[in-house]
Amino acid sequence: MASVSKEWIELTIQTKDELIEPLTELLRKYTLPFAVVLYDKGERISEIFQVSDLVRVYTYIPVDSKSQNIREMVDVGLKVLSIIHETIIIDEKHVNQAYWEQIWKTHFSILPILDKLVIKPVWQELDDKDDRIVINLDPGMAFGTGHHPTTRMCLEELSRQELTGKSILDIGSGSGILSIAAVKLGALSCIGIDIDENAIDSALNNIEMNGVSENITLQTGVLDDLDSTFKYDVVVANITAQIIINLVPSIASYLKPNGIVITSGILSELFPEVENIFNQLGFKCSSFINSGDWSLGVFSIT
Repeated sequence: MASVSKEWIELTIQTKDELIEPLTELLRKYTLPFAVVLYDKGERISEIFQVSDLVRVYTYIPVDSKSQNIREMVDVGLKVLSIIHETIIIDEKHVNQAYWEQIWKTHFSILPILDKLVIKPVWQELDDKDDRIVINLDPGMAFGTGHHPTTRMCLEELSRQELTGKSILDIGSGSGILSIAAVKLGALSCIGIDIDENAIDSALNNIEMNGVSENITLQTGVLDDLDSTFKYDVVVANITAQIIINLVPSIASYLKPNGIVITSGILSELFPEVENIFNQLGFKCSSFINSGDWSLGVFSIT
């Protein structure tokens, strides 16, 4: 596994809220995948900070021999996005690993999910009388605390599904939160895959803390790296609309005949495009949920 940098360049980028998804995808491509933090309503809860209709996005570049090249590629990408709306770096500073960790410890709080789950930071305590399923989490540099609407909707949908004895494929597993939730909700096994080795490291730690190591397997790579002969009852993909659109044919090949696909990370205005691709391959949308600007869909073969 790749080692985690001890020092980071923190970039604060301002853009229009409608450009959150393409900007985030740009940053995940050129900086550390999933090391993107957005702020909401003046609080560091993990996702968005509103300034009228503008958004500040924070991302981190590891300080090493590749830093300058990465920064140049980010600058080029921002110029392209600025064709639609001015997207600029408004602040840049060097921070250490302790700074990053303190962000999470200060702003990542206990989060109940419906009446079944509760997400608990490892550094906080929970009432012993709470009878919900507890997921202990230390996200580290990985995306996925449950606070972002896309992750929260996935957790809620997993809570609604009957997962007992089922097999799960978690695409873009990040911190491992969805894999852990699925197993604790009764799934027999789960495969999580992510392109970021640091996310895999964080997820392995979280899986061990939650005592589900025997039920979850993680792999670094892309979907096509998995054994295509194994089929899954449930595929969950909390990524972005464009990646989901590109992956739909592959996702279909990993799904059992009566399986379902839970998709999130999709801006609501892009959901019809995602749904259209699924429909072309014989899927129907059996459930659709909105939360703010984000959508989740559950698809099954017709």
